[in-house]
Order: sequence, then C-alpha cells, then structure tokens
Amino acid sequence: MLTPKTLEVIEHARDLAKQRRHTQLETHHVASALFSDPNTFASKVLKKAGGDAAIANSEIRAQLRKVASKAKPRTDDDGELQNSRALDKALKAVFDEKKAHGDGSSDGGKGTVAHLLCVLLEEPPLKTALAKSGATLEAVRDTARAAARESYEAKSEEVHDTFDALTQFAVDLVAKAELGKIDPVVGRDDEIRRCVQVLSRRKKNNPVLVGPPGVGKTAIVEGLAARILEGDVPEGLRNSRVWALDLGLLMAGASARGAFEARLKAVITELERDKNQILFIDEIHMLIGAGQTNGAMDAANLLKPALARGDLKCIGATTDAEYMKHVEKDPAFERRLQKVAVPEPTVDQTVSILRGIQDKYELHHGVRILDEALVAAAKLADRYVPAKYNPDKAIDLVDEACARRRVELDSRPAFLDALERRVNELSGELEALEREAKLQASGFLQTYFRSETQADADAALAKKLDAVRARHAKAFAARSTARSAWRSEKAHYDELRAVNAEIEDVERDAAQYARKNRHADAAELRESLAPLKRRRENAVVAAQRAASNATYSATDVVSEQDLADVVSQATGIPATRLTADESAKLLALSERLARRVVGQRAATDAVADTVLRSRAGLAGASRPRGAFLFLGPTGVGKTETAKALAEELFDDATALVRLDMSEYAEKHAVSRLVGAPPGYVGHDDGGQLTEAVRKRPYSVVLLDEAEKAHRDVFDTFLQVLDDGRLTDSKGTTVDFTHTYVIMTGNAPLNRVKDVFRPEFLNRLDRVVGFEPLARPALEAIAANHVRDLAALARDEHGVDLAVAPAAAAAIVDANAGDVGVYGARPLRRYVDQVVATDLAKLILGKGVPPSKRVVLDVRSGDLGFYPAAPEGEL
Repeated sequence: MLTPKTLEVIEHARDLAKQRRHTQLETHHVASALFSDPNTFASKVLKKAGGDAAIANSEIRAQLRKVASKAKPRTDDDGELQNSRALDKALKAVFDEKKAHGDGSSDGGKGTVAHLLCVLLEEPPLKTALAKSGATLEAVRDTARAAARESYEAKSEEVHDTFDALTQFAVDLVAKAELGKIDPVVGRDDEIRRCVQVLSRRKKNNPVLVGPPGVGKTAIVEGLAARILEGDVPEGLRNSRVWALDLGLLMAGASARGAFEARLKAVITELERDKNQILFIDEIHMLIGAGQTNGAMDAANLLKPALARGDLKCIGATTDAEYMKHVEKDPAFERRLQKVAVPEPTVDQTVSILRGIQDKYELHHGVRILDEALVAAAKLADRYVPAKYNPDKAIDLVDEACARRRVELDSRPAFLDALERRVNELSGELEALEREAKLQASGFLQTYFRSETQADADAALAKKLDAVRARHAKAFAARSTARSAWRSEKAHYDELRAVNAEIEDVERDAAQYARKNRHADAAELRESLAPLKRRRENAVVAAQRAASNATYSATDVVSEQDLADVVSQATGIPATRLTADESAKLLALSERLARRVVGQRAATDAVADTVLRSRAGLAGASRPRGAFLFLGPTGVGKTETAKALAEELFDDATALVRLDMSEYAEKHAVSRLVGAPPGYVGHDDGGQLTEAVRKRPYSVVLLDEAEKAHRDVFDTFLQVLDDGRLTDSKGTTVDFTHTYVIMTGNAPLNRVKDVFRPEFLNRLDRVVGFEPLARPALEAIAANHVRDLAALARDEHGVDLAVAPAAAAAIVDANAGDVGVYGARPLRRYVDQVVATDLAKLILGKGVPPSKRVVLDVRSGDLGFYPAAPEGEL
C-alpha cells in the first residue's frame, strides 16, 4: 500500500511516459516526477542536503531524452503503461524501507514519498543526477529519513511534507521561473521598476500592487522573479527569493488556539533570518481579520512590526475596491505599504502580451496560433467582453480557442462517426437477413408465406442479401480508409507537439546550466538542439501539408475565425457579424427595416442612418450606439421598429430589453431601475434596467410609453444618454455603450417640447415622427399578418396558404372604423380572431383540398378560403 501522495507521484510519472511515447514506465519517469517542481518533497530534501534540485531535474530529463519512444507502448489489460522490472523491484523495496526505518506516523503500513526517494537513490537515474547536483547520497537519505520522522503539526500520512514552514506554506517563484513554469511578462517594465525601487528602500519597503482584477498584478511579481533569476535587478536584490504565501493553506487545520499565529510567526521568523527573502501576498486585504478568533491577533497585526522595521520585504496585490474597503480602514497597516497603481493595458499592449506568451500556449495545446488571431483576440475582447479586463479576458479567449482546436484534433471527426454508425446499421441489417435466410432455407417460413413459391422467396431474399452485403462492404472499406487517413493526419500534429516539448526541455536545461556557470554542459545541450530543430522543421512541413490536404481531421491552426467563434459562444452574437465585412448589409439596413415596418420609410431611414454612423466608428464611443425618441399615434409601428432593429443588428429578436414606463409613474419608481437602496427589501436583486443590460450588454433598450413615466425617472437616463453608463444601488457601473436606446410616445411631434425637458431632448440622436398609416400600407400589413398565419399552417399541418390582394383589402375594410384610431393593431386582432378561426375550422373539418393548397380571397363578395390554382397562381 502507498500513500495518496506517493500514488500521485506514480501517476505523474505515468503521464510523463505517455507524453514522450515511451514503451513502459521506468524508474527515470518516477525520478523526474519526484523533482518536477521546486516545492515537491524530494526537491526540498535535496535543497536541505546541499544539492540543486533544478540541476538534478535537468540531468534526469537528459536521461529521459535518451529513452526510445515507439508508436505502440506496452500496456496492460486496462490500457495503462506496464511497469519495467526495475520499477517493480523498486516499489517492492519501498515496504522494506518502511519496515527498516519506520517514522512513527499514523500511516500504518503505507509507503510514503520519503521511502520511495530513499529506494530510488540506489537506482542509476538518481545516482547520476545527485552526483551533479552537489549533494551526497548519504546526506539526501539521512535528510529524507529525518523528515519522515518529524511532525510540524499533527501526525498524518504525509507528515514528512511539513518539516519546513516557508516551503510548506509558500511557493518559490524564482524556482518556478528556473523550471520555465512562469509565462513571460511583457509591457510592465514601469510597474516592475517601481516595485524594485520600493523594495530597495531601507524601511517600509513593501509595495502593494493595486488595480482591477485581471490586469496582471500577479504577473508583475512573476516578472520580478524572472528578472531576479536572470540577474537583471540591483545588487541589493540579487540572489533573492520571492515566496508566494498561500494564506488558505496557512489557515487550513489551524483550529486550535494559537495554531495560526504559530504558523505565521514561523514563516515570518524564517523570512527575517534571511534578508534575501521577499514575501508575496496575493489578495493582501485578506490578512485583515485572518485568524482572529477567541481574542487572537489577526495576520495583519502580526506582520505590522516586521513591515515597519524593514526586516521583512513584502509585496502585496489587491483590487481598488478591496484596498479601499479593507486596507484604508486600517491606517496603521496602510502606512507600512506603498501603493503601486496597475492600470489596464491598452489593446496594442495586450497584443504584445499575447505575442509574448504565444509559445507557451502553442506548446501546451499542441497547436499553431496565427498572429491575426492574437490581434483579433485583443480587439474582440475589448469590444465584446466589457465586464472583464485586459489582458486576462484576451488570454481567456486565446486559451479557449486553442482548447477548442485541440479537442477537435483529438476527437473523432463527424464524418468518421457517420461512417461508424452506417457500418453498425448495415451490420445489424445484414445479421437479420442472414438469420432470415437460414430460417427460409430450413422451410420454417414456408408455412406462413404460401402465396409465393419457395424459389421466388429464395431469389428475392438472396437478391436483397447481396445488395446489403455490397453496401456493407463498401461502407466498411470507406470507414477503414477514413480511419487510417485520420490517424495518419493526426500523427503529424502529434509529432510536432512532441518535438516542440522536447526542444523546450533542452533549452530550459541549457539555460539552467548557463546560470550555474556550467557552460560545457550547456554547450553540449545546445549542440543537441540542431537535430531536434531539423526534426521540427520536417514536422512543420508535414503538419502544413496535412492541414492543406486535410480530409478527415481538423487543422492545428488557430485563426481569427476561431476567436470569433469563441466570442460568439460567450456573447450570443453570430461569428459572421464579428469578422465579415458588414458594409453591404448595413447599407441595406434601411430597405430591410422598411419591408418589416411598412409605411414609415422616413422613420426607418433616420434610424438606419444613425446605425451606419455608429458602425462606421463616426459616433461618440462613450455614448450608446443610438438614442431615439419615436413619437406618433398608437399602432403605427414604433414598437415594431425596435423589435426589427434588435433582430437585424443582433440576429436575435430576444435581444430586446423592454420596460413599460407606465409602471414608473411614481417618483420612487426610480429605485426599480437601479435597485433598492442598501437596507431595503430587494437591494440584492439589483435594478430591472441595470441587471438586464449587465447580463446582455449588446441589446436594444425599449422604453415604451415614455411620456407616462415620472419626470424624475428621466433624470436617471441623462448620464446613460450622455456617458453611456449607469451605476446601480450596489455601486456596480453598467456599460450602455453597446446598446441602442429607443423611447416611444404617443404625443404629437409638435408637442415634444411640452412633454420632455430640453436637457433630455438634447442628448438624443434623433426624434423620429411616425405618420398615420395610409391605405396601401394597411393592406400590406394585413397581407403580412396572413403570411405569418400561413407559416404556422404550413409548419403544423402542411397547408400551403396564399393571400390575394383583394383579401388584404377586405380585411382593411372590415376594420375601417378602427384603423384610423388604433392604427394597425385591429388588423392583427382580426386575422387572429376571424381568419385564423375560419382556417382552423377548414383544417379540422377536413375541408382542405387534396393538393393542400388554398388561397384567402374574395369571391362573390365573400372573404374565405378557396382551392388555389395548380401552380399556386391567384
């Protein structure tokens, strides 16, 4: 039996072997897993024994590169890699080590990582690596056994993991940079230089990075760690280590009184002992109140003396809101910190950041990212993801686009899936026919089918069986060809991914040797890069050829369209609207609106012109895309224009935030728009307007019957129309710059100044007047309503319904007394109540002709349904 962490090491080793396509699991893989991270138990033991874990890991990886890889590794019945004989022998020896050197912990008879390390010290991979790392086998073995017997707190299965406070509760970022596990930091030179200046002070040398979430505060600290590793810092910071404190781990399990203070004090003591140690605390505001139970001091008060004296160098990171809410309320803590503002990078800076980390994401996902995709990610994130901040939101888009492409590469293509299903269907049919042939040959079926002669039945079945066999053979051959081609195409991408990983390993190891002044070893590794790079060139050519001739598999290239698809999934905006040329469609917007909203050409032209200016980038960027006031009598198309605009701009009729302003006739109704004040019922629910726009920032906001709202309600919309933003009752600023705000009213156009105040009208793009509908427009609207009914009849019953011009005129005549007062709405009611009822009676009464083609027409003075002409002509 092995402890969970020991099993994790074995699984990590198994993943390494699979990644390198090795034939079986060797001791080399387990040794590499033991030293894969500077915070592993083995790395800590080696460091304490006087060795260099990074050098040891480099030596082990160099040995791994010499292990041959094959396309088909040896696996057991479950598909897992088989252990080598040497590894099986070593795993058995773990229990002998456990018996001989028990640590007294509560793990029973389970073998720990300490025991596994002691056993592997006798194996060639570790012997060679430790010899070059600067530690002796005896020192490492003694340190591991001593650590296995120690207990930092309560005994546990992995008690040996707690023998060092700083390494237990913090992560060495410099060591992570040495192992290549930190992404390059681009475009933050000013902030890093400011941190270096503050850290170089004699006292209060504690910078705190303050900025919105996702702008790269933690990345700045990682960039500082990388500069320390390269020696690109002042003399006072050279050879420093940057430790990222895990506050959650520090508090976990510290339920006993004084346990948290003891842990934190131990960390502080170790940091004060070595002046070259720098503590990094992400979310530093969490220190205030942390661990404060039963009268105990919180973490901030424990740190204050060391921070004030300058004995402890500390870097913090938090957001503006948390800094104001927590840190500024404790002046004694705040005065010990030096605030460093971290602004959001621009789009151009974000593109540079993405280019800096491009190699990391290409290697991780095994894809190739085009530069146009990086530029598109920065622009699309800035335009369509307003709730987050760059570069985090742009990196998220690139990461998801790469993951999406990787999943497509690893998944069986849809064409092959269809072939698999086809083969399975034909196999089932063939099996059924063969059973039937056996029964027929036995004469069993002759008893039930006496109308045919036995010979005719045999001949018919044999003919059908031959046809199915031929189709099955054809489908089976097609599936085999497709499967082989897919695997062949996929192998090119897998080879490119593997060689890129190997080159990165060699370059990282060579850089480590160079930093340790082992230039001969570094030169030897760099010489081995030449064949690897030639291999990569060949793999790139093969991958490009596979991508250009891909028949079954997806390409490994991440393009601009992939980023557009990811944004489309996140925002609901069709991908074609993001990258395709919209000019032709935008120029035709007025025509499409006019076909939908009949009889209001002047109004639709005015709306379309405003949209054109906005989409061309010639309108104010800090205002809504468009702000309109539609005035006119009821039923003339004001609300329909808003619905049509939402569907045309966002390809979604539901992208409409509609508020009935008659519900806001009282002064206190303003709170319904932005949310109830703190302490009132409904405060946590947010406002009806702000929440709707926050969840769907790309929408048309329709304020129906605007003149019925209280005058104070319009004061709320002044900043929306002027600055494109609105702050709700919880302090959240909602962005309206991607919305179209439309207000409707029934007041005449010549009385608009009597109803709305000048400061409100002055912020609108257009006040659009809607005229009463003329007779031709009413007839066209009536015909459109009947066509909507025809679409339902066709979908539900397969009935093809046409409408004659005379029928549309008859519908208008039937409502002649209402359309002058109520506009086109009576036409909709008449079609729904009269025409639809007559059609329902016709369908249910089986009165539809066999051709299922009918026409709504006026014949002999009666409006009704009649059989249509053979070709559907009226």
